[in-house]
Amino acid sequence: MLIKIEKKIGERAIQKVTKTILHGLYIGLFVFLLLPFAKIEAKSASPALQGELAKAPLAKAAGALTDEYVQSEAHLQVDEVKEEMSKISLRLPGAPQPTRSLTPNQMVTPYLNVISAILNKEVELKNTHYAFYNASNNEWRVPQDLYKKLYVHYKRSGSPLNDFAFVRFGGAKSIKAQDFLNENIAKWGGVNDNIQEVKEVVMSVNLALFGNVGFPGECTWNYFMEAKSHTDPSPQRYYEIVKAFDVTYDIELLAKETKSLAAMLYNGSPEQTLYQFFVPQNKVDEVAYVAWVLGFPAHPKSIELMERVIGKKPHIGKFTVPAVQNVMKRFKNDKDNSIYQELIKLAADGEFGMSGFMEGMRNDPFSMKNLNETQGRLLVTNPMFKDPSSGVKVFTYFTTPKKIQDEYNRKFDALVQKIVSQEASKTPQQKAADRAKNEETYQRLEREAAAKAAAEAEKAKK
Repeated sequence: MLIKIEKKIGERAIQKVTKTILHGLYIGLFVFLLLPFAKIEAKSASPALQGELAKAPLAKAAGALTDEYVQSEAHLQVDEVKEEMSKISLRLPGAPQPTRSLTPNQMVTPYLNVISAILNKEVELKNTHYAFYNASNNEWRVPQDLYKKLYVHYKRSGSPLNDFAFVRFGGAKSIKAQDFLNENIAKWGGVNDNIQEVKEVVMSVNLALFGNVGFPGECTWNYFMEAKSHTDPSPQRYYEIVKAFDVTYDIELLAKETKSLAAMLYNGSPEQTLYQFFVPQNKVDEVAYVAWVLGFPAHPKSIELMERVIGKKPHIGKFTVPAVQNVMKRFKNDKDNSIYQELIKLAADGEFGMSGFMEGMRNDPFSMKNLNETQGRLLVTNPMFKDPSSGVKVFTYFTTPKKIQDEYNRKFDALVQKIVSQEASKTPQQKAADRAKNEETYQRLEREAAAKAAAEAEKAKK
């Protein structure tokens, strides 16, 4: 399928960013000038992409644009980012290399339609929302799609939900960003989202489409380009979903039935699923904060300590994780440390709030130190991320071929219909018995998972 990239889409931002990208990749101005009239093979069947590419010039329709840049445009103005874009790769030299070897041009150019659609959304929502980026393996769209379809059936009377996706399903702790920081800094000496109880609450996000370019383990685009692992959603995840709607369908059966659907998406394309979150500007500080690696707040003096531990080694997990852990342990053991005390005070004063940083980024990115390495964390257990009327918007982009996606949708709809019909046919007594069975199954699986984790941890000590 061929899709024409229109010059109109996000006109000023699209042109400037595309030019920056292409120049960074050494394709040249001649190619850039031809782009508005060229056809590029579409690498995405994503509904979000199709919808955005079909729209009229939203930059004008959105009214006056108050900031100088949209976020992804601002990020690409910085010389360091331009340099990293010119050599973007799937893996850092020295790390295990993938079977699919791609040049910088191959990493970006075939996806200019995806980039255009994403930037178009940034332009459209520039005056009301801030954008955040994350990517995950395709198979995780299965539980997300299930939650959405059940939500539409039981809570929206069948009304479509095209600008939202559910990324957390359970009843984990809801907390505001500043309270989360204050608690974690006091308890742990900082934030480490490798810790399970932290990971359940926060989502790692970049502040621009190519944020952290040059650091494959942190860059959203790298997670979009290749799968980092392969794990099918567990029955426990499906338990959280059916429980949310008081559905009593057998969770182990559901996990088996959805496995083939997950395989369709996993095998459908080498690229994964990219998420574009938009949070209302007047609510962003409730659910987001400015972060560095592992979600540690972006405190310059603390980062300097971590950088000393890392030294000249590359910014990959086996070096960055110990560096963060080292500094957190130091703070925890020396609570009078002046840098730690400053970190506590700045967090309490709300200095890691996202809104102030975004204002600087979108108006003067050149003055923002370490802009490329700066990340965010979203507190995704906040009710805003489970309520489509909250103002939060979520769009997904993926490259699953249309034929596979259509077949996936057909089989998925049939499964959902089966779940809904079965639930409607049950007596109250059957529902009570099946609800109890699911609860028992969930508790058993959780005990087994905990025992397995403990055994692996013990093995790692030896």
